[in-house]
Amino acid sequence: MTIPIERNYTTILVGVDESKTASLAVDRAIHMAKIDGAELIIATLINSHEMMGISRSATFGFGGVTPDMIEDMEDDLRSIVEKYAQRAKDQDVKVTTIVDFGDPRAELAEKIPAKYGVDLIVVGATGVNLVNRLMLGSTADYVSRNAKCDVYIVHHPRDAKGKPIK
Repeated sequence: MTIPIERNYTTILVGVDESKTASLAVDRAIHMAKIDGAELIIATLINSHEMMGISRSATFGFGGVTPDMIEDMEDDLRSIVEKYAQRAKDQDVKVTTIVDFGDPRAELAEKIPAKYGVDLIVVGATGVNLVNRLMLGSTADYVSRNAKCDVYIVHHPRDAKGKPIK
């Protein structure tokens, strides 16, 4: 007698940035999507609050951002997302990409899942430095507390002494 395998997830969202854990999160999300036959959404958000200089960690400040700088940043992030999407396609996983502006925490935890019917969010443990994490809280922390679906947080591997493996 064959017992049908129940599919756990149908739409998996993975949030990415330029961190090492984002790459690990993508690989884990691709693996999970392949096992479940799920669609994968790879998303990166350009933090518009930081761009406008209204957050504590603003990198540019009022009037300091040119349209060319924004376009370059968007192109760089689009390139990263497309590289990740190709990994999924190479594994025969259906993939959608999102490169947009907004608060990454709210977009990943609430808006994108609602719009696309996401039932699992995969994020890297941290992509920001210690100062930003202390002031703002990590994206992973926010997503895990506010998402209405399952959240899978990928950590960077560590050795027996607890130091990150490079």
